[in-house]
Order: sequence, then structure tokens, then C-alpha cells
Amino acid sequence: MDEVKAGVVGFGNTQTIRCEDAGAELDGHAVVRCGFEQEVSESGVMSAQARCYVVRDGAVVDVTRSLPIGDLRTCDLSAP
Repeated sequence: MDEVKAGVVGFGNTQTIRCEDAGAELDGHAVVRCGFEQEVSESGVMSAQARCYVVRDGAVVDVTRSLPIGDLRTCDLSAP
């Protein structure tokens, strides 16, 4: 999960990042859900995002469009 969070930070236009185990696997890789604010087109306007990621061959890969993944239907985080 730390590797995914570091990857999201590495986008360079994100803040308020929170990640959690999604309790699912895709192609043998654990799915991690992340919620964060992301700047829209370098405008300074932030947009809330909810995405799902896996780490594949050392790279953080957005798999949100692969939903549903087993019983996982959303990338929204559970309440803090």
C-alpha cells in the first residue's frame, strides 16, 4: 500500500491522499483503493478522485476501469 501511495504522490498534482486495502485481487495483484484531491489542468482547481491501483512489475497501475473486480464495485474509501 505504501508503494501505491508513493506513486500517487509522484503524480505531482495530488494532495490529501488516503489509501486502503480494497480486499480484492486482479491477476494475482492486491488492489488498493485511494482517495485524493487532484489539480485539474494546472488551473489550481482541485477535484476529488477515487481510484483503484495495483503494483505490477514495480509500476503503480490504475485499474479503476477494470471494475467490477470480484465483489469490488467501487473505488470509494470507507469512512475514516
